[in-house]
Amino acid sequence: MATKTEALAAAKVRWGKKACIEENKRAATKSEREAASARAIEIAALVRANLEQQGKSDAQWSISKLIHAARFVVDVQGGNPSIPTLEAELVKYERWKALEDERTTLKTERGTLPLHSYRWSAGRIGSPIPCFCVEVQADTLEELIEKIKVAR
Repeated sequence: MATKTEALAAAKVRWGKKACIEENKRAATKSEREAASARAIEIAALVRANLEQQGKSDAQWSISKLIHAARFVVDVQGGNPSIPTLEAELVKYERWKALEDERTTLKTERGTLPLHSYRWSAGRIGSPIPCFCVEVQADTLEELIEKIKVAR
């Protein structure tokens, strides 16, 4: 079993004295990342279907028909046929808005998936601005050492 010291030594051989190793104890496991990746693919398909449904709607990107129907209701003070006209436009817009909200929820969920979360990261401290430049990531120190050895 490899140690953090061995991994750091390999990193220093590869990137010099500015090499460093970081551990993320809360990182997702490989199976969790695979499940998250599968869910991300599902979400992408749902978002695509959502956009197609929204594209078929009469209420595309504009509420001008709803505003026009509402203005008609106001002008005639709610008499027929203005109420049914307004109701028809309102139903279309409410469906369009529901699709928009659903897509926002899906995209938010997609953003919280642990797709790129690894236990170990190796890299170097950047210059002139001190920042950690990640070069390789792995779930175990053994994998990390192997990736360090073949890194660019």
